[in-house]
Amino acid sequence: MSTALHCPHDRIVLPVYGEGLIIYKHQDDGSYCQLLNRFATTIDDILYSDMAGILSTKRYMHFCKLGATLEEIKKIDMEQDGCLIEFMLIFRRSYTARREVFAEIARLCSEKVFSENLEAQCLFYLVAVVYTEPRWRQTEREYQKLLEHLFKAYGQQFTEGLSIVLKKGEKETGVFSSLLKELRFMQKYVFPLRQADKYSLLQ
Repeated sequence: MSTALHCPHDRIVLPVYGEGLIIYKHQDDGSYCQLLNRFATTIDDILYSDMAGILSTKRYMHFCKLGATLEEIKKIDMEQDGCLIEFMLIFRRSYTARREVFAEIARLCSEKVFSENLEAQCLFYLVAVVYTEPRWRQTEREYQKLLEHLFKAYGQQFTEGLSIVLKKGEKETGVFSSLLKELRFMQKYVFPLRQADKYSLLQ
């Protein structure tokens, strides 16, 4: 599994310890990363910058296979750079990182229609499939918050988007059945007045 930290410049940075501080230097030339070397930098800032690196380099394209289960994707990922585990950890722990992922899908869809956009489909499918991770459900309140963020971003479009990714929606009653039921419950009982998603997926 890759443990490299990517800064917002999309460069690998290394932490340097000294005088009670952690300073980040770019690995390639040893220069200081001005964006990370701020006293106000938080853990969420670092997680966000790492996710931004994953998205900008499109590392998710190396292991995300449309139609594969999470376990199948994990196996593919182990033969690559271990980015899936990094993606899942950051996505689960950082709201700003999740928001950036949702926004990136929308940005990709603005460049090319979703039904013909493999990059957008892969990232959307990756988000969908990581929500099937059983361990995420162990803390119900946390999982409901994750679902809420997904619903607000793409809830109204989710079923149709998933059907497009799976070509005919043949797996809708498979590994995604529980997730779809949860999102439909939210649409009916939690956010019944919400008419539009925050981000545009389908045009």
